[in-house]
Amino acid sequence: MKLSRSYRPQDIRNIALVGHGGVGKTTLAEALLHRAGAIARMGSIGELSTVADFEPEAHAHGHSTSSSLLFGTWEGKEINIIDTPGHPELIGQALAALPAVETAVIVVDAAAGVEMNTRRLFDAAGELGLARMIVVNRIDQNLGGLSSVLGDLRAQLGPRLHAINLPMRNATDVIDCFDQAGGHADFGNVGDAHREMLESSIELDDALVERYFAGEPIDLAARRSAFVDAMVRGHVIPVLFTAAKSGVGVSNLLHILAAEGPSPAHARPRRVRHGDAIVEIPCDPMAPFIAQVFKVTNDPHTGRLAMIRILQGQLDASTLFVAASDKKPRKAGQVLKIEGRERSELNGIAYAGDIVALAKVEGLHVDQILHAPTIVDDYTPVLPRYPSPTLAIAISATDRKDDLKLATALAQLAEEDPTLFAGQDPDTHELVIRGLGDLHLGLALERLKGRYRIDVTTRAPRAA
Repeated sequence: MKLSRSYRPQDIRNIALVGHGGVGKTTLAEALLHRAGAIARMGSIGELSTVADFEPEAHAHGHSTSSSLLFGTWEGKEINIIDTPGHPELIGQALAALPAVETAVIVVDAAAGVEMNTRRLFDAAGELGLARMIVVNRIDQNLGGLSSVLGDLRAQLGPRLHAINLPMRNATDVIDCFDQAGGHADFGNVGDAHREMLESSIELDDALVERYFAGEPIDLAARRSAFVDAMVRGHVIPVLFTAAKSGVGVSNLLHILAAEGPSPAHARPRRVRHGDAIVEIPCDPMAPFIAQVFKVTNDPHTGRLAMIRILQGQLDASTLFVAASDKKPRKAGQVLKIEGRERSELNGIAYAGDIVALAKVEGLHVDQILHAPTIVDDYTPVLPRYPSPTLAIAISATDRKDDLKLATALAQLAEEDPTLFAGQDPDTHELVIRGLGDLHLGLALERLKGRYRIDVTTRAPRAA
């Protein structure tokens, strides 16, 4: 198993790629990994070779069916990426990823614009206090309509959206409008975009506003600091342009994430519930350990993984922690970094702000708070607003000998997805699974067959 180095909070960037299905999130993730040197060549969805879409169900359907963890480095920063499915019935996976990151990167197709999941996830990220960024992808496929894209986005998502780069040379490149005050773009004016971003970024800093209107230059470091603060506070939402498949804008996106993206040390503190109150957990690597489980996977061959976001403190193989209100301390064991289906062991300490995984630690569940045994307070997470089930089917094992195995498998599948529910109906005593639609429930049945080797029969649930 290869080793991965550890990073301090100020050198970490955590992003979730979210948006409607079919906008190119997984291809963008692949392009980011390739440009950052994490993979030797870009895979493709058509060839079933992307790092993120490694599950059989994703191959069968031709799109992401669960969230996937990835990471790379750029300009000395570790960039943790969570690629999420975009189908509306799989929105639970995207919502569950949001508490783990500082920045929601909302990907929009240049031709399609704002779609159903675009708005839902844009609003959900805002409700959780995340910084937001809009990436307009596939700009090379809508050359004639690009000039109206920014105005359309502002009309639907609000006036806080500002271009931080613009397409140039017929969408074969982009020009950075934050670092540069002049140049030529395919549409708009680079100088105007630069000035608009600068003025919007410094509006929250009275001292910088006074300097600006006094004619004093605002150096790049001060502009970046003001921009990060404005982005964290939701005052500025940058818009970037990419064509992920051909790599256009990918390097600039990585640069903006590394240079201007909020780190865990500079973002809003994570919020958790303490009784009826909501409290903030500062990203302090010297404080007692606190983390949140945001994803769990179960595989009969490779075992159980719990993906966690470290809120404060440090974690290594010897760290003892308590899960939620359980009083029995557990030992972390292996601390892993996850790249799709691949794992690498962390060489050293995982610091506050990082996203890591624990292997073979039983009893950990999604949306659970882990904490040092010295912490006596019980914390619970602040959760996204998950949608309620809209469809139910009754299910039974074709072979009665698989009844217990089926119940265990369904419990594990429900652990992995906060919008999938399984259990015995108290009135009819049928085993029932509930989800957000035919695709959602169909994926559960496919996993029962492929992952657990259980054949089932289904029917409409009986009325109570």
